[in-house]
Amino acid sequence: MSTMRGLKNFIADVRATIAPEDELKIVNEEKAKIRQCFASPKADSYDRRKYCLKLMYMHILGHNIDFGLLQASQLMTSKVRDEKIVGYIVLGELLHDNKDFLRLVTQTIMYDLQQVNEFATPLALTFVANVANAEMAEVVAPACMQLVAAQKTQVNSYIRKKAALALLHCYRINPASVDTENINSMLITLMEAKNVGFLSCLTHLLYGISDTNSKVFEVIKTRAIYLLSKIIIKKEVSVDHQYHGCPCPWLIISLMRFLRRLAPRLEEAQDKDHGLINQRTMLESVINEIFKMCSGISSSAPVDKQQIFWALAYETGVLSNYYAEYFEETIKVDFMIKTVTAKDTKPNVRFAAISTLAEMSRMVNVSIAIRANIRSIVEIVSYEMDFSLRGKGQVLLFNSADVETAEGIVLCLLGGAKATRFPKDYREDSLLRAAILCERYGLYSTIEADGVDTVKESLWTLRAMINLLPTASELHLRFIWANLANAIMLKIVGADEYPDLKAQVLFQVISACFNQEQIQQGNLLVVDDPLILTTACYIITESVFESFGKGYEGIFYGIESTRLYAEYGPLFSAEAIFQIVSQAIIMLSNGSFKEEQPVAVSAMIALCYMSLCPMENLQMLIESPVADVQQRAAEAMAIMQIPDRELVATLLQQTPLLKNIRGLEAMIKKGGSDKPYRDEDIPESDENDATPATYVEEASESIQPIQSQPSTMQPVQYAPPAQQIPQQVMQQQTLASMIPGGVPAAVPAPVTMPMPAAAPAPVMQTMPAPQPVAAPGLNDLLSL
Repeated sequence: MSTMRGLKNFIADVRATIAPEDELKIVNEEKAKIRQCFASPKADSYDRRKYCLKLMYMHILGHNIDFGLLQASQLMTSKVRDEKIVGYIVLGELLHDNKDFLRLVTQTIMYDLQQVNEFATPLALTFVANVANAEMAEVVAPACMQLVAAQKTQVNSYIRKKAALALLHCYRINPASVDTENINSMLITLMEAKNVGFLSCLTHLLYGISDTNSKVFEVIKTRAIYLLSKIIIKKEVSVDHQYHGCPCPWLIISLMRFLRRLAPRLEEAQDKDHGLINQRTMLESVINEIFKMCSGISSSAPVDKQQIFWALAYETGVLSNYYAEYFEETIKVDFMIKTVTAKDTKPNVRFAAISTLAEMSRMVNVSIAIRANIRSIVEIVSYEMDFSLRGKGQVLLFNSADVETAEGIVLCLLGGAKATRFPKDYREDSLLRAAILCERYGLYSTIEADGVDTVKESLWTLRAMINLLPTASELHLRFIWANLANAIMLKIVGADEYPDLKAQVLFQVISACFNQEQIQQGNLLVVDDPLILTTACYIITESVFESFGKGYEGIFYGIESTRLYAEYGPLFSAEAIFQIVSQAIIMLSNGSFKEEQPVAVSAMIALCYMSLCPMENLQMLIESPVADVQQRAAEAMAIMQIPDRELVATLLQQTPLLKNIRGLEAMIKKGGSDKPYRDEDIPESDENDATPATYVEEASESIQPIQSQPSTMQPVQYAPPAQQIPQQVMQQQTLASMIPGGVPAAVPAPVTMPMPAAAPAPVMQTMPAPQPVAAPGLNDLLSL
C-alpha cells in the first residue's frame, strides 16, 4: 500500500483543495473512474486494492459510498495476504452503518475463525471486535470463546488476546450470545496464564461480563488477589512489563476493578496450587505496598511516573473503600494529606490525591485524618481556581463533614454557590451540597452532658438556608429551594418545647423579608425577592393553622413569652405579616412563578380565616385574572361557611411545596460523576409518586420582573429602646473562621439585631394592634 502512487496523489489532491465544491468535484471524478475499473474484467489485484482504499478514504471524509462493497468482500475472501488485509480494513470502515451487508460476510469471518491461522484469524477477530452487530455476535461468539479457552500449545497468546476482546464486544452488544453460567472451571485455568497481555485482555473480559451475574466469578476472587500479590509483593514481572518502575500497572488496575464487581466479602479460601490463602491479609498487604510505593514518589519525578503511580493510588483507594469493613482502621493516608496541603504540589497530582481521599473519606481512620487537617484543605479549596480540582475538593469536604466541621464547610460551599463569576455547573453542585449539609445537620441537636440530654441550637444552618434561597431561585433549581423551605418549616412545627429556638427561627425568616437597614431604624420595608417571600408565606400558613389547632387566636403559638418576641414584637405583628403576604401575591403575579403562587394565596386565606385581615381580600383574589388563584379563593370562601371549624382548618391546609418528597442526596450522581442531577434525572421514590418537581420556569424576555410596589399601608413604627444598645452580630460557630478573611465576600453577612438587655420590658408599638374591620385590603396593593 505504501507504493500505491495513485492513492497518494488522490489524497494529496483532496487535501490541497480549499473550497468544498473543489473537493466534491475531485471525489465525483474519482468515483467515475472507480466505477469503470470495477466494471472492467481486466482490473487486476493492484487496481482493486487501490480503488477500494480510495473509497474508504472518501467515506472517512464524509462522502456517501453506495458501491464497491462487493469488490471489497471479494478481497476479504481472498487467500492472498495483501488482498485479505485490504478487504478487512475497507469493510471494517464501510460496514459500520450497513447491517444488511454484514450478513454476507459472516460466513467468511466464521471460516477464518475456525481455520486458525496467525494471519487470517487476527484479522477476523479485529473485525468482530469493532464492527459486529447483535446478529453476527450470536453466530461468532462461540467460536471466540473456543479461541479464548484454547491451550497455549494450540493457539498462541496473540490470538487468544484478540479473541478475549472480540468476545467482550459480542457480550456488550448481545449479552445472550455469551454463556456466562458455565465458564467457572475454564476461568480458573485461564487466570493461571503467564502472558501479561493475555491476562490484561482476559481481565477486561471478566470485568465486562461480570456486571449482570457476579456470583459466577466468585470462584476466581482468590486467584485475582493472589495475582495482585504476585505482581506487587513478589515482583514476579519481567522488565519488559515495568512502566517507570511500576510493574504491569494496567493489569493491576483491571484486576482491582474486577474485584469491585464481586461481593465485598473477604475470607480464607483454598487454592489448589498455593493451599489456604487469607484473602484479607493478602489484599491488605497489597494495598499498603501500593500506598508505600506512591508515597516514595517525589514531586520532581517525571510527570508520567507520577501519573501512573497516582492512578494506581486512586484505584487502590476505591478498592479499599469497597472493602472498608476490613481495612477502615488499618489503611494510612498521611502521605495523601501532605500531598494535598503542600504548596508546591502540581495540580494534576493534587487532583489525584483529593479524588482518592474523597473516595476513601467514609473510612474511619481516613475521616479522622481529613478532619485533623480540615482547615488546610478548606483553605486550598477556597483559593483554587481550577474548577475541576475545586469541584473534587468540595466533594471531599462534603463527604467528611460532621457536626463540628459542617458550618465551615457550608460557608465554603456558600461562597462557591453565590459567586456569579464561577461556572454554573459548579455553582449548582455547591448549592446542592450546602443544602444537603444544612438539612443533615439541623437547627437542633441533642447532646448528652453529665447524663442529661441538652438541646443545642445550630442557627448557622438556618442562616445558611436563608442565604441559599436566592441562589436557588437564580439558578432555577426549584427542587432545592422547595426542600430548603420545607426544612425550615419542619424546624418550626413541633418545636413547642423550645419556644426560644422557635422564636429565633421565625425571627430569621421574617426579618429576611424586610430591608435590614430599615429594621434597625424602626421601619418595615418589604424586600422584592419572590422566593424569600414565598418561603415566609409557606411558614406563616403552617404557623397559623398550628396556632389554630392549639386553640390560640394569634399567628405564632408559644413564643409570646420569649425575649425576641418582646424585643421585636412588630416583626411578629399582624401588620408585618400582612405586608409580607400582600407583597408576595404582587411579586408572584408574574407568569414565571405559577408553582409558587398558590403558597401566597394559601397564606392570605389563612389570615382571612383567622380574622387577621378582612374578607374583602379574599374577594379580591376571587376576581383575580389567574384561574388557579380564582379557584383556590372561591373554594376557600365556600369552605369557610362550614360551621365545623376543625373541618374547615383541615380543608384549607396548603398544598406542600414538593409534590413528591425526596431527599436532596438522591440528586448527587454516582459512579464517578459529581455533577448534580437535573429534576428529570431524579428516580421516582415509588409508583404512586406524583410528577417530579420542576425548575422554576425562566421568565420570557417579554416579561419584565415586577418590582416591589409601595403600599398605602404605612410601615409599622415601633419605638426603639430608650437606652442605646450596641449592635451585635450572631456569633459564628467553630470552623467559620477557617475561610480566609472570615465569611466569603459572596456570602451575605448574618442578620444583625440589637443585643437584648438583661431584663427587657415589652416594647410598646406606636400603632395599635390591627382590628379585623380596619385592616387594609388588596385593592390598594393591586391597583397597579
